[in-house]
Amino acid sequence: GHYEDAGVVCQSSHSGDPVRLVGGASSLEGRVEIQHNGVWGTVCDDNWSDTDATIVCEQLGFHGAQGFATFGWQFGAGDFNMPILMDEVNCTGAEHYLSDCPFDGWNTHDCSHYEDAGVICQASNFEYPVRLYNGQKSSEGTVEVYDNTQEKWGMICDYLWDLSDANVVCRMLGYEGAIQAPTGSYFGADDIAFYATFISCQGSESQIEDCPGFLIYQQYAGSCQSTRAAGAKCFELTNGPPPIRLIDGETSHDGRVEIYIQDQWGTICDDGWNSIDAEVVC
Repeated sequence: GHYEDAGVVCQSSHSGDPVRLVGGASSLEGRVEIQHNGVWGTVCDDNWSDTDATIVCEQLGFHGAQGFATFGWQFGAGDFNMPILMDEVNCTGAEHYLSDCPFDGWNTHDCSHYEDAGVICQASNFEYPVRLYNGQKSSEGTVEVYDNTQEKWGMICDYLWDLSDANVVCRMLGYEGAIQAPTGSYFGADDIAFYATFISCQGSESQIEDCPGFLIYQQYAGSCQSTRAAGAKCFELTNGPPPIRLIDGETSHDGRVEIYIQDQWGTICDDGWNSIDAEVVC
């Protein structure tokens, strides 16, 4: 019976070097800057391509967005005291982080800041686009929603937030669905201009604004603080192993193991279950 459901506690994980877009008219475009060993620098546009740009968009949380490469400091040159950290970037398209892509090596280049690479991310046509921010991979993070009237990103407050809500967000981003719906700013949250709260999706909606309770509030008008940001962990079906998730743990790194088979989630019996099995899950 379910009294024998297996569980897991995971430790450690990999995270890429942070990136940001600077000098654009919106958060969807700008000069690419990457932080390595605590220092921000630019990327040279030698060999820069749409594939590289798309990886940047993915890392920034715009899953499913098409990235377009720009060249020759279209968004302005970086501070001339700022290092040029990457050159000859040649992403395959399978990477989760720009720093995972092949390139000539940190601080190795034959460029000037007049060759700073840029990116334009072409997001979806949703009235309120969403993205996942600050996760350790592009399929997870704090959920942020874009208000076109303010041209700003805001968070979703975690009141009533659950897996049904996260499922809608994940499907908007092109994933199959959500594995978890973390609360309490699990992935962190920046200072915010506005927030949405009391969202209560059924799970079948095609966009977050269709969910009951969706309403934009200015930050000064309510009590939802940056410690209450909602998050999501998404999954997509591939030809590889079926998705797994951890449920009812104290954090997203522990909990009951569930596996997705034939369009439904199920548990794993703990007969023969050991640390080697748990390591594979992690």
